[in-house]
Amino acid sequence: MKVSFSYLARGLIVLSCVMASSLASAQNFPNKPLRLIVTSAPGGVTDVLGRTVADKLSAVLGQAVVVENVPGGNTMIGASRALRGDADGYTMFMASSSTLSLNPATRKKLPYDAEKDFDPVVFLATNEYVVVSRPSLGVKDVAELVDLARKKPGSIKYGMSVGAPNHFGPLMLEKAAGIELMGVPYKDATQATSGLLTGEIDIVFAPYPTVEHLIGQKVGVSMLGVANKDRMPQIPDVTTVEEQGFKDVWALSWYGIVLKAGAPKEAIDTLNKAINDVLKDEAVRERLFRAGFNVYGGTIDEFVEYMKKEAPVYQKIAQDANISID
Repeated sequence: MKVSFSYLARGLIVLSCVMASSLASAQNFPNKPLRLIVTSAPGGVTDVLGRTVADKLSAVLGQAVVVENVPGGNTMIGASRALRGDADGYTMFMASSSTLSLNPATRKKLPYDAEKDFDPVVFLATNEYVVVSRPSLGVKDVAELVDLARKKPGSIKYGMSVGAPNHFGPLMLEKAAGIELMGVPYKDATQATSGLLTGEIDIVFAPYPTVEHLIGQKVGVSMLGVANKDRMPQIPDVTTVEEQGFKDVWALSWYGIVLKAGAPKEAIDTLNKAINDVLKDEAVRERLFRAGFNVYGGTIDEFVEYMKKEAPVYQKIAQDANISID
């Protein structure tokens, strides 16, 4: 078969131009607007985090960052949306502990592979949980709650969403304290808190911003402790569950930026640096602090290491408690 040299040469020139164009595009990232997929409706706590980061990131990158709200499916709908487009780095996804740790631990069928389908970019923040009770329960801290549970096994009801942090937290407390509690399912933490106010349940592990306005109110909730190893800077006088004698009891939601797997290294590195700059901004940190977040940032490797430590804990608890949502 004879091949025309001029035809081959033209082909090589075209290929070289395409490669050069792609390389230049990657090296000039970003050269067009970006979008950030957030897995909550506008106005929610998660949306506050996403929009606060997106607004400042637009200024840092010199390109618009458009927030796209895709709620539902315990973050699975948003994750699926993020994987539909090109792996060019222009579609960011604000993944959470539900997306990459809880869902894989409790669901056999997922529309994504948590380990293979995303490229981690940066760890953003955590939204930590507190343990609260209905005031009429008559306990002032977790230690007293445990004493009551030991006297009345299986009688104390906790509100939870199956497979969520407010489900795993009480399971950890049961194991650490050697007690038996009764789980009552709700759609989300807000509904569970409403159940607490009406007396349907006794306690809830809830995100601090969800119950902050109810603490100490006449029709409100009693604060029992912080469900984390360390105290929360927003409420430094409230002791942790561990300080009260029960180790390895925690509940939190974390959030991080990821891209569809295969994104250019230039895009990943650029976004990591830019978002770290965003998270160092005092106005950003103050706004997120008021919203109940602890801000982190850091390297890609630190983000990966955090997930590697957390995910197996959920998997073990889900297996022992036979939690399966499918």
